[in-house]
Amino acid sequence: ARLDDFISRYATAGCKILYAVHGTPAWACEAGTDDSHYAPWMPPKSNGRPFSPDVMVEFVNALLARYAGKIHAIEVGNELQLREFCANYDTKTLNFWAAMTQKVYQNVKKNHPGVTVLANPVLPRATSGGIKKGQRYWDALAKKGWPIDAFSCHIYPKGPDKCGALFMDLFNETKAAVKAQKAHTKKLWVTEYNLAMLERVLPSDKQDKYLKKIYSETNGAFLFPYAWNRVGDLQGVDWSTNGA
Repeated sequence: ARLDDFISRYATAGCKILYAVHGTPAWACEAGTDDSHYAPWMPPKSNGRPFSPDVMVEFVNALLARYAGKIHAIEVGNELQLREFCANYDTKTLNFWAAMTQKVYQNVKKNHPGVTVLANPVLPRATSGGIKKGQRYWDALAKKGWPIDAFSCHIYPKGPDKCGALFMDLFNETKAAVKAQKAHTKKLWVTEYNLAMLERVLPSDKQDKYLKKIYSETNGAFLFPYAWNRVGDLQGVDWSTNGA
């Protein structure tokens, strides 16, 4: 009911919706998965690997059928580089995610061809392993023939006084890494970002200055702020008053 309401409100308002598909139900988690470090706002086993790719395929198919024409893109997974969302970032798990992405992609293109399929977002920040760690996931996708329509990343630059420039450094680094892949697409979406998040609320003049720089220098890339109207606990940019 909550999702029905959410989709209805934003679809009625004319918004295009990106749905990030992540979080394994406990009943679907593969036996033996080390899931002891899951994100505290998610249920136990949510960072575990499903016992079959069909679990996500069936969910995505049902999701897109229920909200036909209202969901315009899906992102397969969330921040696999972090243990909170991927219990075991190893070759077996990455190959599984690549195979699951391929099955999701094939199903979407067959049954919902107008929906864009995004890769799991890589994290260019050094504290999350950077592009080098994300490349291991890309290598697994490459073995499956790049079953995606676009790449994605999450960018969270630190430093209240330099975060505009640092954002562009991380964006350009990711863009260059995407360009170096032998993939059929070079499109890159930034599906989460904030500036100096969890450090302090940026003054409105700095918000305007940094965001104008980012909007002008990313050359029309899709940018999704995180998180709307949550300045109280996330700090960083107050998107709800900034006008972004």
